[in-house]
Amino acid sequence: MIALELLDNLPHDKIARCIVKNNILQAEVVPVLDGKDDIASYDIDTTIQYTERFSPLSDPYLTKILSIAPSLYTPTVGPRWVPTVALGMLMKIYECRPNSSVAFADFDWLPPPDLRGSYLSHVEAAVGDPIVTDMGGFDHPSYFTEPPGLLCDILFPTDFGRLSNFTSHYLTKEVGKQLRNDTTTTTRFEFAANAMKQREFLLKYGYDEIQKTKAWSNYSPLIDDFGNCSVLTITPN
Repeated sequence: MIALELLDNLPHDKIARCIVKNNILQAEVVPVLDGKDDIASYDIDTTIQYTERFSPLSDPYLTKILSIAPSLYTPTVGPRWVPTVALGMLMKIYECRPNSSVAFADFDWLPPPDLRGSYLSHVEAAVGDPIVTDMGGFDHPSYFTEPPGLLCDILFPTDFGRLSNFTSHYLTKEVGKQLRNDTTTTTRFEFAANAMKQREFLLKYGYDEIQKTKAWSNYSPLIDDFGNCSVLTITPN
């Protein structure tokens, strides 16, 4: 399976650690209204402003992700974004096809937003914050934009080292255990999950293509541009 620039647009979840009770909290989006607190009673209305609040962790999917490799995404200080859907997609792939090979390429770093004008920020900065850019090309400090309902492109950077480590933990603990307990097959899989910069990946697997596409000056856009991109590879052994 090959996915190019897919991870940055997948939904993420923000979590934080409560400094009083030391438990994990999940961010929820709520409307800015007159003190009412029942978010279940509201429909999404793009004409009003929304903000964040943190509640005790209750999402079963987030709970599962944090239990597989607690040290990777559990925040110690300040909020952190978790690539929930990307991790879920990887888990689903290997749940259905444990012999799959994967190559995912995307941004591992994004520049800070270029803020022009005065915007009211409603959220605390978190590890892995996305870039939020409206259709006019203007950046915003968070996904709570002014005016409300403004169409935006939201791009998250991917921590490929953590993504690779999580995948290794999951494949070893969950898929490996499942295969070891499967008495209907003698097939056993071991997995290699590696994160590398795009330049390293292309030099390793596409050297001939680099030679064919470089300029007379030896400049190659394949390896000399996009220095903020990495690749995750997962291969069964």
